[in-house]
Amino acid sequence: MCIFTRYATILYIILIGFSCQSNNQKILDHPYQPRAHAHNDYNHVRPFYDAMEHNFTSVEADIHLVNGELLVAHELEDVKPGMTLQYMYLDPIKELLKSPNCRFNKDFPLILLIDIKSDSFTTFQALNRVLAAYKGMMTIYKNNKTIKGPVAVILSGNRPTLDFMANEPLRYTSYDGRITDLNTDYPASLVSMISNNWQDLFEWYGNGAIPVQEKEKLEMIVKTAHAKGQRVRFWGTDVDPILDQRMFWNELILAQVDFINTDKLDLLEHYLINRKNLAQK
Repeated sequence: MCIFTRYATILYIILIGFSCQSNNQKILDHPYQPRAHAHNDYNHVRPFYDAMEHNFTSVEADIHLVNGELLVAHELEDVKPGMTLQYMYLDPIKELLKSPNCRFNKDFPLILLIDIKSDSFTTFQALNRVLAAYKGMMTIYKNNKTIKGPVAVILSGNRPTLDFMANEPLRYTSYDGRITDLNTDYPASLVSMISNNWQDLFEWYGNGAIPVQEKEKLEMIVKTAHAKGQRVRFWGTDVDPILDQRMFWNELILAQVDFINTDKLDLLEHYLINRKNLAQK
């Protein structure tokens, strides 16, 4: 890893920590956005830090197991030496949590969605070993009991089977389910979130009013998940133009979808702030 990259990362950590400690007014004026999920966060100019500066509370990292290391990238050919899960996310999160003014805690955790791109079982085992080194900040699932921490890791992508994870006596991750998992008997401590590609379920794509039948379908999905203590997220919800995008996000919020999945960090933050300000007038 080049010296410049290492020092740049250290500088970002210092700046984020300084912001939390010294700029309380900024935090009060722009509170964390509990619905904001940074999709494929590692593709941004400054992974993790851009999301935090836009007050996101959930970030997504894709991982590949390469020579015993968990490297962050969307495709295997894009992995770079040194760009490990620890370096890009776990260590910066650990530093951020040291700030006395950071709001992430066991009752309001930072969500780290980890999307496995390599073999499910070997990568899961490697991930468990890595997360065990950070167990002091992790939400832990032990013998069917949840021990809350300021970071909650949710496993997506090439996950092990639900039965396998259910039989693990100690886990540092919960499971990102699909619409097919919505009506299973697995508890929310295992399947903590239901995610799906929007276009696999709906035809409406933000242009004009959402059809009544699709609106009712969306509301039923959310209602069913919430009744079990699960959160809901859809990917494939970034659209153009901006007017359609705002229409789309508005329907997701009205239906009480928990996470808005986006690559448009700045646009979503401003939309959520403006929406809240209008509601308060």
